[in-house]
Amino acid sequence: MRVEVDLRLRVTFESNDEASRFYAALLPDFSDVKMSLEGDSVVIELASLSPSRARALANSLLRTVQLYQKMFEVLK
Repeated sequence: MRVEVDLRLRVTFESNDEASRFYAALLPDFSDVKMSLEGDSVVIELASLSPSRARALANSLLRTVQLYQKMFEVLK
C-alpha cells in the first residue's frame, strides 16, 4: 500500500514586511519546498510525500516558526 500526504501550511504575520523577512529567512534552508509570499502570509505546500517525510518537514517548519516568534519577542 502506498500512502502520500499533501499539506498546505499558511503562516500569517501582522505585516507584509514581517512575512517577507520570514520568507527570506526560510528560503535558504527549505529551497526544495514550494513556498510563496502572499501579502502578510507565507504559504508552504508539501505534495506527494510519504507520511514520515511530511511529518518531519512539517515539524521542522513549525519549529522554525516558533523559534522566529520567540526571537522576535526577545528582541522586541
